Amino acid sequence: MSAQHAPHDDAAAPDPADPYGIVPDTFCDDWDADTIEQALAKAEAAPSTTDPREQERCPDCLAARLTPLTEEYSSGEWACTECHARPAAVLPSQIEAERNAEHFPKHDGDPGSARCRNCLSTALYPFPESAPADDRWGCLDCGAGFDDALPSRRAQQRGEITRAEKRAVGAAFSGGVEWSGVRKPEVEPVGETEQVGFEEVRDD
Repeated sequence: MSAQHAPHDDAAAPDPADPYGIVPDTFCDDWDADTIEQALAKAEAAPSTTDPREQERCPDCLAARLTPLTEEYSSGEWACTECHARPAAVLPSQIEAERNAEHFPKHDGDPGSARCRNCLSTALYPFPESAPADDRWGCLDCGAGFDDALPSRRAQQRGEITRAEKRAVGAAFSGGVEWSGVRKPEVEPVGETEQVGFEEVRDD
């Protein structure tokens, strides 16, 4: 009596990384990877294509690098991939903050050109009055928080600056910018770099 064998299955076992076969055939090539796992890792690490001004921000570091979490994995609702905080609530996007913060200038003169009191950057986040923050402004370059931003360069050139504000500009300039107008190496801005000349900070 001949032995009976199980029927041969020509179908290949599914890839554990794609058990349902839904990953496109070109996915690995698109991410220059050898495996689906490597391609997924590269895709997750890639910068977001969404405008950062449209993304909600971390209340601890102001980064627009948030991932929503479920209660299954964390007591918080969000995870920040920049500072690793797990906030239960996040700050509104830059666009929403500028629209809702009462102290953000809404006129047509120099909206959004106020400067950081610490590094003179113009990349500032205006905390809305409803936000759980102690400061009215946060700098997206150096991380400093403060209530009163310094006037814009244009306002300073027009003479719309007090002596106290001019001294504050000079202090920030000497602390974070070389007199040639180039920022010192220890200051590493991630946004717009403000260039300042010596004549702008003299206290005549």
